[in-house]
Amino acid sequence: MKNSAKIGSVLALTVVLLTGSSAYAHTGTTTPKTGTAKFFSKLHINGLGKTNIVGSVTAVSATGFTVASQGGSWTIKTDSNTHFTVKNGANQVKVGDTVMVYGTVSTTETMTIVASKIENKTLKTTMKLEKKAAHENKKEIKQSLKELKKHMLSLFSFGTVQSVGTNSLTLKSQNGATYDIKTSSTTETYKKDWTATSTSAIKANHQIHVYGTKTGTTTIDASIIHDLSL
Repeated sequence: MKNSAKIGSVLALTVVLLTGSSAYAHTGTTTPKTGTAKFFSKLHINGLGKTNIVGSVTAVSATGFTVASQGGSWTIKTDSNTHFTVKNGANQVKVGDTVMVYGTVSTTETMTIVASKIENKTLKTTMKLEKKAAHENKKEIKQSLKELKKHMLSLFSFGTVQSVGTNSLTLKSQNGATYDIKTSSTTETYKKDWTATSTSAIKANHQIHVYGTKTGTTTIDASIIHDLSL
């Protein structure tokens, strides 16, 4: 009786995959053969062959990728009509990523899905964490700037770089005054979004904020440069 039940289950799934005459759905947690980390997997196929599958990417090719999910290893085919929920997502699918795929089960190829929409869960989570980290970094930098102000560091609210030399640059401030900005290996430089960069990225005509110590009438030793043009 147990063997009969197993055979019946296999036949039911086969009918779904080949004829689309019934629906199949299964969810669970699977341990992939390629590693010990667990991932959530799901497979649902309706009577028209439309499918929604969640699984872990095991291989990537020029025409798509392979996903380990319920039922085994599935080939996911992509083309110009496939919509990725993340910009340039087609080039960012990597082995180990957890993806959700919407599409249609192929009637000519076994265990193959022609994808209409793909959501890369791993990439989406990574982007959220990076955005959060950038936000936290920005908060920390702003706090550091507050501390710098307490130590009598001057902030030139706005200025345009006139020229860039070795360990120095010329800045024309908003009030029309020109300053000689001295930089060194300890000068911290940041882009507009407060992500770190280097002083070598600063170019003429860039608009910057400078935090530093005024050592002469028109000379400033820069501690922090915030480049609004990067």
